Amino acid sequence: MQCALALAAKPIYLRFSEFDEFEMLDVVDEEIQRTFAGHIGQLCIIELMFHYNGFMHCYQDIADWYEEFEALTNDLEEEGLDDDEDDELNHRPF
Repeated sequence: MQCALALAAKPIYLRFSEFDEFEMLDVVDEEIQRTFAGHIGQLCIIELMFHYNGFMHCYQDIADWYEEFEALTNDLEEEGLDDDEDDELNHRPF
């Protein structure tokens, strides 16, 4: 962001994403809910895009705690998918 300001480049795209309670709706693990509930309302992703000297520059910053949240919830989803696949394989008619 400071680079874009130093170059006096005007942002083409700027987005701030807040962590909201809707992201916690599908999380069934209570420990994960407790760990990340304090981050609700905080910025989790900043995206910036600007054009300068014939090039498009893109910048994205993701909060460390949000990357951890995504990794943990993705792991849980994958475990759930693996369980569902196993169930489908075990219950298929012959």
